[in-house]
Amino acid sequence: MGRHITETGAQMLTAREGVRLVPYHDSKGYCTTGIGHLIAHRRCTPADIQQWTLPNRQAAIDLFRKDLVTYENAVLEAVKVPLTDNQFDALVSLCYNIGVNGFKSSKAVTARLNTGDYEGAATGFMQWNKPPEIIGRRRSEMNQFRTPYGNQQPVSGPQLVRGPSSKFAKAEWLHPVFRERLERLYDQVPFTNKSGGGSRQRQAELYND
Repeated sequence: MGRHITETGAQMLTAREGVRLVPYHDSKGYCTTGIGHLIAHRRCTPADIQQWTLPNRQAAIDLFRKDLVTYENAVLEAVKVPLTDNQFDALVSLCYNIGVNGFKSSKAVTARLNTGDYEGAATGFMQWNKPPEIIGRRRSEMNQFRTPYGNQQPVSGPQLVRGPSSKFAKAEWLHPVFRERLERLYDQVPFTNKSGGGSRQRQAELYND
């Protein structure tokens, strides 16, 4: 429909989602890969891991760009008032997270916005507050909606880093064979700085418990 998220907006959204090349479970337990690309509304299967493990960061970005079109168009279809770049980008980020149906039916954000109540729509972001760990993201999106570009700190996307497999050395509760397999996988799987890849909880999510 002609309008796309800005590069600044894309970087901010990428930073919120993280970049993960191996399928994982999102906060709802759904199988996901890349930059928040939903594979299915269920847990990952071995077939998902095989099919959806991405070869590199560029592949994740290419998939992300294709996904964005759906959410950009949803915002354009649902919102009937003028939007600045930062407002449009923040709404796309919200839509990307809560889904097209959730965004179009949102009384807290979309309905208020279409009455011209921009500030009411901004505060409405915070009503999409579940699960609790999403609150930081909502606050970031709200601030993005309120703050014109040029008045914000520059944002760079997360950089992929690798955690040392020695993290498992003290995991005496793991079966030795399973620990060895995890160590090999851990050395191969990229994590984002935000993903908390070194935590046992994150490892369990990534390796399907």
